[in-house]
Amino acid sequence: LYNTDFNKNINFLQKNDFVIYQGHHFNLDAQKANIILPGLTFMEKEGIYLNTNGLIQKNNVILKTKTLQKSDINILKYFF
Repeated sequence: LYNTDFNKNINFLQKNDFVIYQGHHFNLDAQKANIILPGLTFMEKEGIYLNTNGLIQKNNVILKTKTLQKSDINILKYFF
């Protein structure tokens, strides 16, 4: 699961599925995961997003922190 927030509506998962959650917020999806890979928030990385109004929004790094989290691309590159 990548930054998901399905809450209780995760119907596609079976009881014995091994779930990996990669994201920046600790929600119910993350709590159901077997492994959590912490990522950076939108404030800690540069990006282009589609906001809730359907408008494209660009942001620069706002908050520079020294944490153990990796950028999303570095986490995904490790597995692929």
